[in-house]
Amino acid sequence: EDEDSKVNRTLDSRGCNTVSTGVILLADIIPCLIVKLVVPFLPFFI
Repeated sequence: EDEDSKVNRTLDSRGCNTVSTGVILLADIIPCLIVKLVVPFLPFFI
């Protein structure tokens, strides 16, 4: 039964690193923010 409880615990809890998840979220958000800030000024540069 010890092995089954170990398996259940590993499936139940996620081994997420908060730093890596934060970096991934920033990598998703920062390019979007840059595009939203730059695109309105593109007609003036063309």
